[in-house]
Amino acid sequence: PLPRTGPLPLSFGQRRLWVVDRMQPRSREWVSALFLPVPEGADAGRIGAALDRLVERHEALRTDFVVRDGEPMQLIRPSGSLELTTVDVAGHKLPAVLDRELDRGFDLDGGPLARALLARDPAPGGRQVLMLSVHHIVCDGWSSAVLEREFAEILDALRTGRAPRLPALPVQYADFASWQRERITPETVERELAHWRRTLSGAAPLELRADRPRPRVRDAKGAMVPLDLSPRVTEALTEIGRRRGATPFMTLLTGFATLLARRTGQWDVVLGTPVAGRDRPGTEGVVGFFLNSLVLRLGLAGGLSFGAAVERVRDACRDAFAHQDLPFEQLVADVAPERDSARTPLYQVAFDLHDEELTGSASDGADFATLIEVSRIAKTDLTLYLRRRPDGGMSGGLEYATALFERDTVERLADQFVLLLEGASAEPLVRLDEVDVLPAAERGELDRWSGTPAPPYTLDAPGLFERQADATPDAVALRTGSGEVSYRRLDRQANGIAHRLRDLGAGADSVVGVLVDRGADLIAALLGVWKAGAAYLPIEPGTPDERIAYMLADAGATLLVSDSALDGVTTVSPRTADARAERPARSADTERLAYVIYTSGSTGRPKGV
Repeated sequence: PLPRTGPLPLSFGQRRLWVVDRMQPRSREWVSALFLPVPEGADAGRIGAALDRLVERHEALRTDFVVRDGEPMQLIRPSGSLELTTVDVAGHKLPAVLDRELDRGFDLDGGPLARALLARDPAPGGRQVLMLSVHHIVCDGWSSAVLEREFAEILDALRTGRAPRLPALPVQYADFASWQRERITPETVERELAHWRRTLSGAAPLELRADRPRPRVRDAKGAMVPLDLSPRVTEALTEIGRRRGATPFMTLLTGFATLLARRTGQWDVVLGTPVAGRDRPGTEGVVGFFLNSLVLRLGLAGGLSFGAAVERVRDACRDAFAHQDLPFEQLVADVAPERDSARTPLYQVAFDLHDEELTGSASDGADFATLIEVSRIAKTDLTLYLRRRPDGGMSGGLEYATALFERDTVERLADQFVLLLEGASAEPLVRLDEVDVLPAAERGELDRWSGTPAPPYTLDAPGLFERQADATPDAVALRTGSGEVSYRRLDRQANGIAHRLRDLGAGADSVVGVLVDRGADLIAALLGVWKAGAAYLPIEPGTPDERIAYMLADAGATLLVSDSALDGVTTVSPRTADARAERPARSADTERLAYVIYTSGSTGRPKGV
């Protein structure tokens, strides 16, 4: 650790916030509100003592900022206490009181940069709410979770007269700031910038249609619309990601990016996300501003299935996370040196997932609702926040700039996001441009307004497959024990089978037997029969020859797709049929017979249905 004998250097992130504060002093935009758990019976004296223990434990909470030779530095006070104000306030007036407290902002030159407000409802059964206000330059979202856990432990230790059970802190934030300065050399910066220049070349800002004209100078006033994901949907999405090597962050991000693309028509989605920046051992339990901002460029396409999109987002995230050490302010200075006062630099929409469970008072419905009410700052045009609940679901909200959006617009976005994830979690093969995002109420209104029935389907099953193959020819269509098959390869194999069947007389109203082991060849055979215009008759491998012969004769099938020859029927092998790019001409008919399947039959004879 560094000696604490004088001013110490700032981290890159701290310096960025210090510069912002010079331009917008005492701005509420960088004040974080943390609601700490207050058990019944805890008095102001014990609460104040617990807060002071936190200040003693974490240097960031007793740090001042000074200027030496024109350069900002941080100065750590050897001791200090945290200001605790106690007020009696009726429950319905609580949001306004908390609002005024946050509006006070902080003076970086004078410090301290954290204070607490204990609001008590004097009514019988009234609750206590403890809000800790702290400037982001000394505390990030991860730090808030640390403070919440440690405050609860210290408060309980004071109640029972024992020593708090807290891990030792081998380093403090000032040590990290010094280490970061040593680690990120000019050579490192140039190497990382080269990567990001390539990644962001040609990227366009996301044009999310607003309800009001964008102000010439960005207005940070904001609000939040809450949303919830059920445990069922959350677990289904987690499983979709797990099968594709993707984290819940990546899977949920895929859903959010899809919604943005559907709303804007821009499938090359660029948005931002915060990263913890705590990869150095010993920093997990330290309070401070470790946060860095990361730009994610997600090149999606409407023809992708949700599952395929998760894979694409996974790859984009892995690439970005591998280059997350470059300080965001240095990326902005290089890639977007000319600032637009109306927009946040590089991205205007963000996604923030806290995968740990809600704890303490944040998991209490009333307090969380209060937090949403007083969360009036929008750090971007639109930010999606999500955090895991103890029941396995997700809670959070869409934070939005009130200068741009009406609340009902964002409420509709929140409803569409939940609906999109419900649909994608149930059917991961659904195309991104087809997943349902229209709430039932709005769909009913459209039906009433139109007064006409919906048009019939214009594509049959093979037609839908061919449309997907055209949209994503190189995407994975099948995964088997022997490998992966692309849409292009599967389509061409099916075309070859279809042309061969056509040459042998297959067509509309004809039935073709299919006797193929389960695998890619079976899917190609079924598609090939459909592309030929015929219906398929599935036959389980291992079925006795007598039974096979009866089913083929009863169904009028004179052709069989199989690797095994059978007397009395012409056989086409799915393996030897020449793969062809040319598709057989046919007319789409969704009313045409698709397949015939045989049951055991009550008389002992198989019965086709």
